[in-house]
Amino acid sequence: FTIETWIKLESTGNTMQLVDKLANGGYRLEINSHGDVILQYRDSNSNITEMRAEAIIDGNDVGNWVHIAATADISIPHIKIYKNGNPQTIYMNYTNATSIGLVSDSLYIGRRIDGYEHFDGFIDEIRVSNIVRYTTDYTPEINFINDEDTQSLWKFNAGEGEILYDHSGNGNHGTIQGATWVVR
Repeated sequence: FTIETWIKLESTGNTMQLVDKLANGGYRLEINSHGDVILQYRDSNSNITEMRAEAIIDGNDVGNWVHIAATADISIPHIKIYKNGNPQTIYMNYTNATSIGLVSDSLYIGRRIDGYEHFDGFIDEIRVSNIVRYTTDYTPEINFINDEDTQSLWKFNAGEGEILYDHSGNGNHGTIQGATWVVR
């Protein structure tokens, strides 16, 4: 499993959601108020695994494009979090989930499921893949490509109106609420 995105922060110091589909299963990628990037996932029994990379987002990142990726080999469990292609030191909080539970809940970008913890800045692309894409240092792709391992691919500079199209071919289109299109 890999989730990756390009972000440009307007501020730091508040907890902000990048992607949230964490209910009775699913996953969440967030930046907390200390600059930790956190990946959480739950299995269908609501057992949770949570790992974080501490203080990797700070004031120097405000106004700059940053690539964040989190990979999870759930069978181990083993998570890696990357910033601009560089692996970060990981701290494990919980390791109880045995899978990422399949949930029919909506996926939210830029806020939590319950409507809180809005992202303050710009999100350019998000790709969710069913494989571990990175195991060592890498150079992030500026524009993510779709391949057979891509589950969802949203390009936030490829549209207008209120629909965010999924470029993976899997039809995971979204509705834009409270955001505007900006060309990067």
